[in-house]
Amino acid sequence: MTGSIHSRRFRALASVLIAAALGCAAVPAAAAAPPTDPGATQPEARHAAPNAAIQYWQAFAVLPGMDEKQRALVDNVTTGDLDPAAMALINSSANSLKQLHRGAAVRECDWGLHYEDGPMLLLPHLAKARDLSRLACLRARAEFQEGDAAAAVEDLADALTLARHGGQDATLIAILVQDAIEQMAIKVAASNLSGMKSPALQTFSNRLSQLPPGGSLKESAVKIERQFGLDWVIDQLKHVKPGENWQDRIGGIIGAGEGTPTFQELVKSGGDDVQNVIKRLEASRPYYEQIVPLFDLPPDQFHPRAEALFKQFATDPWGKMMLPDFAKVYDKHMSAEVRIAMLRAAVAVQEGGPDALKTIKDPAGGGTFEHHATPGGFELRSKFAVDGKPVTLTVGPSGS
Repeated sequence: MTGSIHSRRFRALASVLIAAALGCAAVPAAAAAPPTDPGATQPEARHAAPNAAIQYWQAFAVLPGMDEKQRALVDNVTTGDLDPAAMALINSSANSLKQLHRGAAVRECDWGLHYEDGPMLLLPHLAKARDLSRLACLRARAEFQEGDAAAAVEDLADALTLARHGGQDATLIAILVQDAIEQMAIKVAASNLSGMKSPALQTFSNRLSQLPPGGSLKESAVKIERQFGLDWVIDQLKHVKPGENWQDRIGGIIGAGEGTPTFQELVKSGGDDVQNVIKRLEASRPYYEQIVPLFDLPPDQFHPRAEALFKQFATDPWGKMMLPDFAKVYDKHMSAEVRIAMLRAAVAVQEGGPDALKTIKDPAGGGTFEHHATPGGFELRSKFAVDGKPVTLTVGPSGS
């Protein structure tokens, strides 16, 4: 198994050498270049600004095709068997994972999204990012199994970086994909952390401390969702030309979401006059302003306040159609924030013992994480609870 994984590191080099052997003998570089006029003004070299998305899109372009069995393995990457089919998939992913590593080394990431498309904004990178990160986690599992923790933590850190880069555009769906990728990588890391030692531990700790900020509900999602949702629709309606049917401007979003009002229900509530519709939509704007300070509340206070606020504005069908219910995604995103902090804490405990927890805060309400020894590892427990159960991270063979 070892040879099959590590052979990926030499395939790209072999390809370059073959190309060089075939091409360079035919036309020497010096002969091919035209003479240079020393007095001529040479054009200034142009260098594009670093952008991780360029590397990621190259990774997406060479993602391997997957049969039904391999797709099932990728969909269950944290538990699937590392059998020959899995190893074949890992090896065929080498070029994609090489580009992933290059992208993760770049701080800036611009996916080139067209926010002017509003609710019809295309997000083709999210599904690709999820598949690519799954392959990174699959290879990390194989590397841990081989005892190559140094390579494994690089793959996991790359997956976590891609998650943050994918989520930083801050649409709700992007943030949820970010959270899902993080949870997958965290589970693989936790399952193998108890046997890890430095320098791999230190490398992992450094990579975790350097993760890009990603998307957050309070800092970015509220603003983005308002801009390409409510603001976009109002702007479209304000630019309706004389004789133009305003419904054609926004028809694609009406009734598109589950449980959202039909066009007939919207007209019945607000009439068919475009100015009246704009007025009704403008009345929803305070929701975005009032939800932001609620994110600073403790979780047990956030939920009732946020749910009440949404109900207040969702009584109007236009508000119900346009406004995101942040209370529905709060627990999932807060759990993700807590667990990434737990992973950092677990790495510190593995390296320095339980006393290391004194310097690491629980994002949910402050304080420190509880530490409980388990057979073969330990468990960290947060004060944040979902459905009455505290969020935990189990480090060891059954890490989750």
